[in-house]
Amino acid sequence: MAENDPYSRVRKLRYKNIIKKPNREITNVNDPETKKTSSNNINIEENKLGLYDSVSTEKQTEFDDNKLIIKKGQGRIISSNTTVKGFHTKFQQELNIGDMIEVEHPNTLITERREVINIASDRTLIIDREFSSDFVSTTEYYIVSGNSVNEYKEKNNTISYREKQGLFKYKTVVKSIDLNLSREDVLDIRAKKQRDKYCWI
Repeated sequence: MAENDPYSRVRKLRYKNIIKKPNREITNVNDPETKKTSSNNINIEENKLGLYDSVSTEKQTEFDDNKLIIKKGQGRIISSNTTVKGFHTKFQQELNIGDMIEVEHPNTLITERREVINIASDRTLIIDREFSSDFVSTTEYYIVSGNSVNEYKEKNNTISYREKQGLFKYKTVVKSIDLNLSREDVLDIRAKKQRDKYCWI
């Protein structure tokens, strides 16, 4: 009878799958220990996927001793030329001459950094050069300090471009520039170099 049964092969496969299927433990969902264990397992799996990276609410990041330290400044500021005026700020307590302030320009939404060269009071300071444009609407700011502020300024005090040497050779030339030059001036310098692959005319 089994030889004439057209479904005998299907029944055998199904029977094998049932045997191989592991037994599942019956757990009580309302048990607090079960909830705690399952939630921990979920957190471990999600952390492996990088879904919950530790992100601080304030933009305060401290790296090694030779890295930059960025922390949020108290109050809000406006700018006029090279003068920065604050509202509920404490410049003399939070800033030192040589530190840098970082703002996201409210008009262009571009992050800009300027060096502090003079602190007149808790509400007024002078920066080395003006922002791309004055902003009269108050905005939050960040203080950039640390041992590598000078390294950052030295790095941003240079310009690099490529020069041709021989038939198929190029070399990268690094030259120091004036810090008072704007990005447009630096772009004009690079535009004169025909072999600069990063500057398109």
